[in-house]
Amino acid sequence: MHNFDEEKLLIKIEEVKSDNELFREAVKTLGALLIVLPLNVYLYAADLVSFSSPLYWFIVGTSVLVGGLISLHFEQKSIKWQLAKCYRTHQTTKPPTA
Repeated sequence: MHNFDEEKLLIKIEEVKSDNELFREAVKTLGALLIVLPLNVYLYAADLVSFSSPLYWFIVGTSVLVGGLISLHFEQKSIKWQLAKCYRTHQTTKPPTA
């Protein structure tokens, strides 16, 4: 990436982030529906915690934090993939130097 202008690189990163925003929100929503919600229903149904318990809110907060980190991980992977793809395209279209 030595030949890339830093400003162009930042613009490309912001472009990829805006393109992936819907995907990131979908990962958060699916994580909440498939992991957080069933876990909380199970904990409440098993009388392990109640809604007024600090432990319950700690578990909810931790699960939301983990979901955010997972969606951030996927976003970073996508940005790296897009930048590598752009770099490969830049290398193949670059005119040969004499």
